[in-house]
Amino acid sequence: MKSVLVTGAGGSAGHNVCWSLRVSIDGRSLVLNGSDVDRTSLELNMWLDHSFHLPDAHDRSYVSALNRIVELENIELVMPQPDPEVERVSAERARIRARIFLPDPHTVSTCLDKFAALSQWHRAGLRREPVPISHDDPSNIRKIHRLDYPCWIRGREGAGGLLSCKATSESIAEHWVRFHWDQGIDAD
Repeated sequence: MKSVLVTGAGGSAGHNVCWSLRVSIDGRSLVLNGSDVDRTSLELNMWLDHSFHLPDAHDRSYVSALNRIVELENIELVMPQPDPEVERVSAERARIRARIFLPDPHTVSTCLDKFAALSQWHRAGLRREPVPISHDDPSNIRKIHRLDYPCWIRGREGAGGLLSCKATSESIAEHWVRFHWDQGIDAD
């Protein structure tokens, strides 16, 4: 039997990956392991054979804890799901004792930074040039007024369309950005 570990298995992305693996042609022959930083969210994932608690991806002990699970369950493949774990697993791939199918660390880093990814796609002729709106940039209002509406605005980092809004006017864009900054969210 093949043994797979899906990190972030308590979140929506991890849950969907586990479901997809379980209903695949090989799904019944997989030993499906899941991990998460939140023990209680793992209880909701009914596709798992075994579940494990892992420290936060930024914790110094993350890789050693991950490797303990790999050794305990004879994990052949680690499939990280939330962005912080994708970033950490990509950066530490040489230390992880299981297969990892991720692009090179530079590509992963670019994909995790939505502005960097859009900039790369723009250079390839696939997208319009993105416009950065940063918390500490005094020219933000001028930038907001020059955007082509409608447009999408979103946080530079984070998954699931974090802080996304389809802005149909300057007013909506400005209010959306100011609302988050006024709440103490200093995201670009």
